[in-house]
Amino acid sequence: MKTTTPIVPLPDFQRISNAAAGIIFSESGQLIGKYVLFGIMGEWLLRRKYKINDARVVVGAFGVCVSQSKVIAFAGHQGTSNNRENFHCWVEADSFIFDFSSFLYPANNRGQGRRLG
Repeated sequence: MKTTTPIVPLPDFQRISNAAAGIIFSESGQLIGKYVLFGIMGEWLLRRKYKINDARVVVGAFGVCVSQSKVIAFAGHQGTSNNRENFHCWVEADSFIFDFSSFLYPANNRGQGRRLG
């Protein structure tokens, strides 16, 4: 099995995530609908610090299989084209997907959109 060294070390990944979460929590405390900030900060740092010039923010429906019986999905339909809550944001770069909000999956799943922290 081939192993790949991550292009962003885990401590740096965590720092990017903590910085975005800190800004969100200090402003409103509400994470839902604010995932774009994780993507914007992540893309900027990947381009600036790591020189990954193809880094780009992507917004849309997102699903992650965390085990055979557990799937986390960020998607939804509320009968309107103005849906500010049921989407997700991540960064694609160098054939990798970076979800800088991933460390919040457990809390977000428990909170079901309620105030975190």
